[in-house]
Amino acid sequence: MTATPAYQFFVSSGIPQPADERMRSHAIKAALRMRKQGFGDAEGGLAGRSSASSNLTLRSHAQLKGRFRAVPSPTPKAAPAQFLNSSKKGLVGVDVQSRWQDSTNITQSLDGYQQLSTTRHRESIQNSIEKAKLDPFDSLPVENNWRVNLLLKHFLTGFSLNLTTVDPQRSWFSYALTDPLIMHTTLALSGAERLSSSMVVDHNLREEVVRQKLEAISIIKSHLDGQTLVQSIIAGVATLANVACFEGAFSEADLHMKAVRQVIDAGGGVEMIQDNFLISRAVIWTDLQTASALGRAPYFPLLHAHSQTQLPLDLLGNVPRIKLDAVEQVVGDADTVEVFAFLRQAIWARDTNKSPHVIRILMNTADWKISECLLGGVSKNPRTSLEVALLLGAQVFLYAVLRKVPPAGKLLQTLLARLELHLKSFAPNLESSVEIHAWLWLLFVGFVVESSNPQVRSNKFALQLEVFCRSTAILDRGFMVQTLKDFLWAEAHHGTASGGDDTILVAVSPSNRIQGLEAGIVQAEVC
Repeated sequence: MTATPAYQFFVSSGIPQPADERMRSHAIKAALRMRKQGFGDAEGGLAGRSSASSNLTLRSHAQLKGRFRAVPSPTPKAAPAQFLNSSKKGLVGVDVQSRWQDSTNITQSLDGYQQLSTTRHRESIQNSIEKAKLDPFDSLPVENNWRVNLLLKHFLTGFSLNLTTVDPQRSWFSYALTDPLIMHTTLALSGAERLSSSMVVDHNLREEVVRQKLEAISIIKSHLDGQTLVQSIIAGVATLANVACFEGAFSEADLHMKAVRQVIDAGGGVEMIQDNFLISRAVIWTDLQTASALGRAPYFPLLHAHSQTQLPLDLLGNVPRIKLDAVEQVVGDADTVEVFAFLRQAIWARDTNKSPHVIRILMNTADWKISECLLGGVSKNPRTSLEVALLLGAQVFLYAVLRKVPPAGKLLQTLLARLELHLKSFAPNLESSVEIHAWLWLLFVGFVVESSNPQVRSNKFALQLEVFCRSTAILDRGFMVQTLKDFLWAEAHHGTASGGDDTILVAVSPSNRIQGLEAGIVQAEVC
């Protein structure tokens, strides 16, 4: 009866590797044992097997020595010769040697492929880092290219709309990283905002914006065809409306917002998005933006309003009482005065580094209040022309200073043109000092916003401000600055925060030309 062969197990990691000393020793012993059994059976008896195997071992010692040694790099030409020599020395030698050579070749092939793949991957990452690629590991949920990298960089570093760049949480971008639809619309929004503030039309950038919009619309269509409604569709369509506003396509933006309203109404009303802060914020902001551009009422109620949110105690109690004497003397409407109060609170919250969430609440509340007052939905008595002008001026101030809408964009130019058209419809009462002060503030707001637009060559508000100052004999810079502060901030606390009187430098030169040494509304701070 043949003895049961002895087996020895080796733990492997699954990766082909050369045999170690133990494996080679076991293979040699197994080969000798098999040869011993074969020759012993032929001669019959244990003695014969023992004697024959001993003689065979001595004769084949030189042949077996080094046969199972790992060859570092066998050449292709050496393999056939080794195969022929092994075939002459027995079947066992052929089997073990051929298997070892196959294993070695496979190991070298796998190692070579892995090294090549790793090298290429490292070179790709290195090239991406050297080229300032923001996503060298391709972690975006959308296809990446150099134009996407440009839009991504602008959104993270230069997109200042609604305090986006100063928000440390970056909650919207984190949300976009998890959803391809939101990422497509976010990239399109970044490109549209950049194009609206650029002097030169970048056709490559515009093409990329169109491509991102098409990708987003394709995803929305696939969801609707499958009759699957997810909240990201609401946020995506609202962001497309935001893109349309920056492109000046306000009717297209309104069409998107009507679709958002239908989807929300079909889902049970605004309660379906009220608890999702990111989606509700996107919907409300775009609704207010579109309503301001078209001069209509917002479609949605104001979620997370001033009265519905717990604001910081120092903002509500410890803020110095805001003096609105100048505004209260001009207007008799409490809602108009409240608009200016919200704007002043938003400025104070921004200058004292309050949370962007708090500032957005104040901005949205003021924005909503302005639209409501302009449409006459609050006051029982019709508003005067000066009250309407102050509301329009406050709206321009809100979008230019706080929301930081690009001054060359269609949205801010539409609001500024609306203010200019309304000022042409009535004349100031030069016998009323408070009305003179109101007109001075309105013309100055229009002047600094229009001057900050690099695409405007002739400043109409500058000419009107020059004529107005000459006709009213307002030539003292200190008096002008104090008048402007009385309309938007009267406390000395904010005078220090805004940089004092030197932040607004307006003078009448001998040639009777108004010179704005601080042309931008952001630097002037009109407060």
